[in-house]
Amino acid sequence: MSITKVSYSLITGASINVLDFGADPTGVNDSTAAFTSAKTAALATNKTIYIPAGTYKGSIAVASGETNLIIVGENRGTTIIEAKDNSTATISVHWTAFNTQIKSLTIKNTTATNNGTHYGIHALGSGSNSGASGLIIKDCVVNGYNINVRLDEFNDMTVSECVFSGAVAGVGVAPIGANFYAGSPTFPCIGLDVNDIYCIGGKYGMYLENTEGIKMTFLDCVLSSAQGLIHQRTTGNTFGMIISDSYFDSTDLDAFYLEGVDYGMFTNIWTSASPATSTGNGVQLVNCSNNMFTNLTAFGNKAAGLYLLQDCTSNTFNGCTFNNNTSYGVNIANSNNNLNVFNACFASGNTTGALNFLDTTAASPNYWLNGIISGAITVQPKDIKQGGNASGGTTFALTYQRENLVDGASSGDLNLSANQTVFVAPVAGALISISVALTDTRSAGTLNIRPLINGVADDDLRVQIDGTNTQYVYKNESIGNVLVAAGDLIRVFYDTDASWNTTGGAGTVDISATLVFVST
Repeated sequence: MSITKVSYSLITGASINVLDFGADPTGVNDSTAAFTSAKTAALATNKTIYIPAGTYKGSIAVASGETNLIIVGENRGTTIIEAKDNSTATISVHWTAFNTQIKSLTIKNTTATNNGTHYGIHALGSGSNSGASGLIIKDCVVNGYNINVRLDEFNDMTVSECVFSGAVAGVGVAPIGANFYAGSPTFPCIGLDVNDIYCIGGKYGMYLENTEGIKMTFLDCVLSSAQGLIHQRTTGNTFGMIISDSYFDSTDLDAFYLEGVDYGMFTNIWTSASPATSTGNGVQLVNCSNNMFTNLTAFGNKAAGLYLLQDCTSNTFNGCTFNNNTSYGVNIANSNNNLNVFNACFASGNTTGALNFLDTTAASPNYWLNGIISGAITVQPKDIKQGGNASGGTTFALTYQRENLVDGASSGDLNLSANQTVFVAPVAGALISISVALTDTRSAGTLNIRPLINGVADDDLRVQIDGTNTQYVYKNESIGNVLVAAGDLIRVFYDTDASWNTTGGAGTVDISATLVFVST
């Protein structure tokens, strides 16, 4: 009796399986031709290209007019496409190939060298401000290219739940060496949504250029040799950038660098840059105006926590923390930076000093309102204002920290300073918010953090790091909900369960928790 093999793709409603077209899941033979045949069949039948588990060598080019194509692997841990050479993009998408989707794949370069323009996923631009509109990249790992993911002249694209690592600078200049690039050196690019992305190593974690209408959340950009995130602007200023709940660090330059950004919103961001040189600021702003930063933490940077280089005006910083930096907590370089407002911010433990406001224009000062300053300051009297808060009185931003939290069950106080765990309320007031950030991501277990008033825990402002919030979390309350009397003792207490651990290993995570206290 003979047995006839039935093609997987002939099953009613099934996806187009690349194995039916001769793709080699062992990675020995080049599968480019099989991928191309599968793509042709998928476009003809309006079906998805399915790439089963295996290691494939080859490339996929989504050509002009090939719209609505979906490419899906079994999962990103088992479906691997390796670069076939050191120059061809492993997946390329033409600017007229609208609504392409790339999901659940690992794409990696194992060739010995990169030619300087070798890309893992490349969405091509037209050269006239037109990109591959509607592109979706989800649940992918891309590793080892000159630029792992390059989105030229993007237009309404979405990238989520991905890991990009080990970009190689090679022989090229910026943005070569970026784990993720989006933008254009010539045209403003509009509409990019990026969520839950982990960038590891490379020269740049994320390199953005001439962007508009960009939203980014839950980013981890670590161990970049230049910037964790950099935005360059050459065509006039950007509008509408939103970045939240993210961590950036660098081993050489600034952790978070923005140039030419106006009217952006930046919330719950932690930055750290600890290079061997003295150029690593937590945040550097150049030609940025009318932005709002809330719960920004710049901790342990080699240079300043926040550095305003030039032409930065009317930016607002609410409840931000600039602690333990080698230079200043906040360094405003010259008189071209003015009318910046720091409300309920905290600068302490910085080696050179807390504040350095080198503006000289009496009519256009920078304002430090209601915050806490510990350390030397270089400012003019017009720069420092206390009291007069719209909610009734002085606002205090209290930042508590703990270094080297161990794995497993533990509990204890966070430190307000090196030898202090308690803040004594100078007047009656209320605790209105808490923001918590870790320097590493939780991998298992639960961490609880809550304020204690006179030794009694207050769960109205309890926050929890768990499977939902793995590295950052915050909570706000109305001004009357968590009342504090003059002389009350305010501490911040943490506890972990037995299964608690982080991705970096035992004892590698630091905690920063910021409480906002408003006098009534």
